[in-house]
Amino acid sequence: MPLTDASIRAAKPQSKPARLFDSAGLYLEIAPSGGKWWRFKYRINGKEKRLSLGVYPDVPLAGRRDTKTGQWIEGARDKRDGARQLLARGIDPGEHRKSAKRTKHDFNDMLLRDHPEHQGGQDDLLCDLPNKALTGLGG
Repeated sequence: MPLTDASIRAAKPQSKPARLFDSAGLYLEIAPSGGKWWRFKYRINGKEKRLSLGVYPDVPLAGRRDTKTGQWIEGARDKRDGARQLLARGIDPGEHRKSAKRTKHDFNDMLLRDHPEHQGGQDDLLCDLPNKALTGLGG
């Protein structure tokens, strides 16, 4: 039976990690300390793997619109569905995430390395970039 938000809120930590299963490989892992993590269990090339999808309640069960900002908050089921689409194309979602992080990290390093005014540490440059951008815009 699929999970509900009420059953997740009511779930209490136990002496050992517990798992509440939803569907299609999605489950909530509840640690003895009380933390609740969304996980997606899948198989690729005959090997079983797990992918972390976030922490409950930051990542809700189903996607919803934030009442304050109006932005869409992607839910655990949405994230699972995205991972399943990658699997259907033969792409390992865990490796896809790692390569995306590497690409982002490499891009940030390139920006920092090639910036003409980069003299100090990365933090100095990153903190100063918005000011330089505003100066260029007349701000």
